[in-house]
Amino acid sequence: MTDTTPQLKILDIEWPTNINGKMSCNSFVHITLEPDQRPLRHEVERTVFRIVAKDGSHSPVLKKISEIGFTKYEKLVDWLTYSSHGVNTHELVSILEQHHNTQVFMNTRIMLMYFTPFEMEDMG
Repeated sequence: MTDTTPQLKILDIEWPTNINGKMSCNSFVHITLEPDQRPLRHEVERTVFRIVAKDGSHSPVLKKISEIGFTKYEKLVDWLTYSSHGVNTHELVSILEQHHNTQVFMNTRIMLMYFTPFEMEDMG
């Protein structure tokens, strides 16, 4: 009998620090630049993300991504950027530019991720 259960994948994400204290939260939103290739839903569903604060400001946490959204920078609103990074939309530009070593414009594509706790039963 062949086991057809997809393998669990652990992917490390390194943040410079515990951004906005969110690593202490049960669930949280994170805003970043959209990658060149969008993540595939079935791959995200089988991935656990180990988030590490490079400066050691928080111990690593294991999270799942339950939702992903895509938009342009011009569509972001302050309440969302405050919940993600603790700054308004204009201040977020410099954070994203510094972290990704690129310029952010009004039409720059943004990825929004909703991280939730990892539970073993999430793996089917």
